[in-house]
Amino acid sequence: KAVGDSIVDGLAGMSDADASAELALPFFAEVYPGYDCMSKLDAVAFFAIGHTAEHLGEVQMLKGLMGLKGAPL
Repeated sequence: KAVGDSIVDGLAGMSDADASAELALPFFAEVYPGYDCMSKLDAVAFFAIGHTAEHLGEVQMLKGLMGLKGAPL
């Protein structure tokens, strides 16, 4: 909860200029072509939302393969 609260506070306090500041991500060039540079806000969305959702899907799939209840759809 504390981590989530600090993320919300950090995003809420981020100015438009800071949110749109470009981040260089050269280590992504081979793995994610086209994502070697993005704004801070895009990076938060990419990592905190997209990447986490990717792993949650993997967990649900593995649970299903193990005969356990997967996602409650």
